[in-house]
Amino acid sequence: MKTNKAFDIIIFGASGFVGRHTVLKAVTMFKNLSWAVAGRNREKLQLIVCQIAERTFKDLRELPILIADVRDESSIIRMVENCEVLINCCGPIQLCGEVIIKNCIKSGTHYVDISNDPYFNELMQLKYHESAKENNIYVVSACGFQSFAMEMGLNFMHENFNGTINYVDAYVKYSCTNPHVPFGPIGSDTVWKSMILACSKIGELPQIRQRLRQKPWPVLLPKQPIKRLLHRPDQQSRVTFVRFPLIDQQDIERSQYYFYKLDKQRPIQFYKYLVFPSFLLAFLFALWTLLISLMANFDKTREIVIEYPRLFSVGLFSPKGPDLRIVANIKFQMTLYGVGWSRYPIHSIYELNDERLDQAMCLEISGTNPIYNVGCLCLLLSALTVLQEQNVMPSNGGVYPPGYAFKGTSLFNRMEYYDNYINIRISEPVHSM
Repeated sequence: MKTNKAFDIIIFGASGFVGRHTVLKAVTMFKNLSWAVAGRNREKLQLIVCQIAERTFKDLRELPILIADVRDESSIIRMVENCEVLINCCGPIQLCGEVIIKNCIKSGTHYVDISNDPYFNELMQLKYHESAKENNIYVVSACGFQSFAMEMGLNFMHENFNGTINYVDAYVKYSCTNPHVPFGPIGSDTVWKSMILACSKIGELPQIRQRLRQKPWPVLLPKQPIKRLLHRPDQQSRVTFVRFPLIDQQDIERSQYYFYKLDKQRPIQFYKYLVFPSFLLAFLFALWTLLISLMANFDKTREIVIEYPRLFSVGLFSPKGPDLRIVANIKFQMTLYGVGWSRYPIHSIYELNDERLDQAMCLEISGTNPIYNVGCLCLLLSALTVLQEQNVMPSNGGVYPPGYAFKGTSLFNRMEYYDNYINIRISEPVHSM
């Protein structure tokens, strides 16, 4: 429900790398809205606004600029009291997110961010879900690129499967559209620090989930076949898949648990694999992931890994931020392969447990510049959906993952409208890779 707040949307952290790309897209997407940018440094914000005005040929002299700093809670309160929806682009989320979410709920302001930190997202759900419901406020994290796109894809598949999905295998491939672009950073040191902090808290997730999931997860049969850590689709192929259940898996499981607990819907089993052009690259990636995960779990080594992002990320993350030539040429392709039955349960979600899986569906989602192009687009579409479609969102508020928060909304259709950023198509099902 609309109130008399000064702005429909405020973008907080607008001078950061994610923030400035979000503002760049907001200039065209928020034409008929009252919106503002916010951050802790007025000079930086003014410079960013001027640069975006020059790039878009828009007159942004009247765009309001607000000053807020997570180290000054009173400034956060003043900011969130002035908008219907806050888009948080600040990070690392573990260090600055809670004070914003807490005061958004108190002030009656909806909240979205791009956090892919399972520990933080589930901790916020544990601490603030009930108070968010009491205040009719939606808090939706993980509205950036990968988890969000997969969640929307899963929702689409569930609605269009013409049967019951048992499991979905997801294959994610990254490539470069221009092989002549030199290798360099694709993200900032803030993104790197957020990733390392997220890894350091994985071990604490079981305790949080034990308190969150008081209704036990159902036994689903037949079980989804989990492939080896490294495997190929066939012996002749050089392409190698790496089993990679981190980050996105947790957000999707949260949504599926909500579908099971609140909607009495059979959860979809899900697993993700990364696609590499050779076994050597796949093996090196798996080894690197293991090493970084181990180092993130000890205080001393974690500090070193955070202190030297370019060294430990093999040049992928830098304090100077991403090389825009590189990120503009990164192409991604997600292939979601769903398998199930061409019928629906009659009496119970547990009824379908036989091995005769006779229905399949394949959905492909692709685009370029996943972090700063598609990711920022998804973040803005999430904010618009919360602002305009609360009447079809679940319950009367709460802390939700995007898959459950945006079920029944037009968000997937909104994504399809921006086909110059992201392409979505149903392809002919083949045997799962």
